[in-house]
Amino acid sequence: LSDRMTSMQGLGYREMADFFAGKCSRERAVLRIKQNTRHFAKRQLTWFRREKEVIWINKADFGEDDLRIVQEIQKGL
Repeated sequence: LSDRMTSMQGLGYREMADFFAGKCSRERAVLRIKQNTRHFAKRQLTWFRREKEVIWINKADFGEDDLRIVQEIQKGL
């Protein structure tokens, strides 16, 4: 598979392809997947923080009451 394929751009695919090709150890591939996932999550948070219309919900305020969270979200729509 070509690393230029869109499907290979997802988290973990490139790292596992390198592992299967013998370019790195399993441990190194897992480490890189974890690092790249954290970096991706940080970029997502940065993007969301810049969006003015994002409404943040603190799950801790709702405990285990997921239905109440859904109801709060629906109120804002």
